[in-house]
Amino acid sequence: MANLRVLIADDSALYRRILASAVAAAAPSAEVETVKDGLEVLQRLREAHFDAILMDVNMPGKNGLETLSELRPLYPNLPVVIVSGASSKAADLTLEALERGALDFIAKPQGGKFEENMEAIIRPLSALFRQISIHAIRTNIRLGRTATPVTPPTRSSRPGTVPQPPATTRPSMTSQLPPLQPLPSTTETAPRRMVASEPRLDTVDLVVIASSTGGPAALDRVICPLPANFDKPILIVQHMPAGFTAALANKMNSRSAIRVIEAADGVPIRGGLAQIAPGGSHLIITRGKLLRLDQGEHVNGVRPAADVLFRSIAKEFKGLKILSVVLTGMGSDGTAGVSELKKNCRCYSIAQSEETCVVYGMPKSIVDAQLSDEVCDLNNIAKRIVEIVRHGAGGV
Repeated sequence: MANLRVLIADDSALYRRILASAVAAAAPSAEVETVKDGLEVLQRLREAHFDAILMDVNMPGKNGLETLSELRPLYPNLPVVIVSGASSKAADLTLEALERGALDFIAKPQGGKFEENMEAIIRPLSALFRQISIHAIRTNIRLGRTATPVTPPTRSSRPGTVPQPPATTRPSMTSQLPPLQPLPSTTETAPRRMVASEPRLDTVDLVVIASSTGGPAALDRVICPLPANFDKPILIVQHMPAGFTAALANKMNSRSAIRVIEAADGVPIRGGLAQIAPGGSHLIITRGKLLRLDQGEHVNGVRPAADVLFRSIAKEFKGLKILSVVLTGMGSDGTAGVSELKKNCRCYSIAQSEETCVVYGMPKSIVDAQLSDEVCDLNNIAKRIVEIVRHGAGGV
């Protein structure tokens, strides 16, 4: 992670120091600079190069949302991580920031031991910086290189004409990593089958979905297009801390034809209901098809973890017909769980395509382990879920 440059924006001097310490622990060789508000962020981007920004969502003058909206057209490939409080209002603002192009977010710890709070910040930062470095190597981009900001389009004086950029632009030193795979256009392509096999499912008993970085936007495009008469239960594990999954469920519920809620302890699974594992708790399913929340150790560095849910299904429901979907995210959570599902249940596995992932980590792990029956572009996954539920799924 040599030469990684990180800009921290927070109006709290205390949190600027905390975040700077977390960055130093996550990437010891990183160069760190701090500013107090969004205006200073935009100014520093014009003057110096940065490989990532950690930005508070609530700042005086120009807040995180306003700053993100201004910098994203100019620096479309610059990873921005939102730093958020845990209130319901902060959670809503954070989800809006993700929709406006933030790569991910980190929740400010509330109470607890200092060492544990620091670890909760350092862990996701380490994964993020590792992904940025790997992406730079794969795309032959040198961290910290000089770059020119994208010139935003101007309004055309006549309808139908295409605005032309000016002949010259002021150079900027902000590094422009190719995006950690932006979400795609609405163009649909056919799914790509990965494993030739006999027909696996004639229908589906349960749909399970795992997602992480880039997941909130991806889930919106998978769940919201499902028809109102979709009658299978859906269980979702999205890597998020406590306090944010309720806001995610509420936002998706307002847009979806099926009902979406945050899962609760002792609630049964039901057809036509999508339940999201609460942030900070593992989700498991009991033999009576009741959901239970578990406060056990982090698995794959996260809680909730998809592996925990998937393994509980494999343990309690041998032979159940499962459709598993693994979406964008860092790491390999879901791979061990899908392996157990395939050993003990009748499981058909869809992995999101590399081209449509924000971060091609979790789906790549599924594909590399040869557990994927089908690789599918994001915009085609909802359609495939419906087709498989109605008509089954099989090999080529």
